[in-house]
Amino acid sequence: MSDAGTPLISDPGFKLVRAACEAGLPVIAVPGPSATLAALAVAGLPTDRFFFEGFLPPKDGARRNRIAELTQIPATLILYESGPRMGRALQALAEVLGPRAGRGVPRTHQAA
Repeated sequence: MSDAGTPLISDPGFKLVRAACEAGLPVIAVPGPSATLAALAVAGLPTDRFFFEGFLPPKDGARRNRIAELTQIPATLILYESGPRMGRALQALAEVLGPRAGRGVPRTHQAA
């Protein structure tokens, strides 16, 4: 069981599921809320292609390197971030990712 919305997405619960499967135990999904899909559905961003990144690395250099890699993905990007790291993550996204309006993302949804 997980208490993180749709369980096992961007949390270490996959290890528990893997172990249960390897032990021959049944694993059953119970539909629940999905922050990723709920946000995508109401964001006004293209939904035909999207890329779920999950959490960015916590250290600045690794975070910026990963964001630089994400610039090559021609799709709506979905990221998770913790409250305490949100400011630094948004700043790095704005500086490294920059405007994506030329890639089909409306200007109103660019990183701050």
